Amino acid sequence: MKIYALILIFFLILTFTLPSRVLAVSEHLNLGQLQSMGFTKYESVNGNSLLYPFKRFREKIFRVPDQELFDTRFNELIYIANKKKTGFLEESVSRYISISGILMQNKKSSVSEKAKQNIKILEKLRDGYPANSLPWIQIQKTVDTTRRLQ
Repeated sequence: MKIYALILIFFLILTFTLPSRVLAVSEHLNLGQLQSMGFTKYESVNGNSLLYPFKRFREKIFRVPDQELFDTRFNELIYIANKKKTGFLEESVSRYISISGILMQNKKSSVSEKAKQNIKILEKLRDGYPANSLPWIQIQKTVDTTRRLQ
């Protein structure tokens, strides 16, 4: 009986202490480095949040302008890529490419300068992942799409 109690205690200790060390992931770039490249801020609610569906619903109800939505999707993408939350990267990339396509169709020239700045930041974040890995490829897709906005 004592052995079972010791095994149980051992597993409880592992359960409460090990995940905090194993799952900790650091940022690729700190916010200061991003801001020196022209990045303004992270969004308060990003794709990994449980509140994100409500944010998307609010954007659809209040019809957020395309330019503002482009900036929002870029900030969300930077957060997800920089914090290495790769489980949410595909959706974030898809949303960013989607709004970029809308801006291309509408021929918005106001995003040209912003696109140049975005490319530098995206390339820096892309280089934080191993070459030709899935996150690297996904971020490269956003770089290619952003180049088309110039």
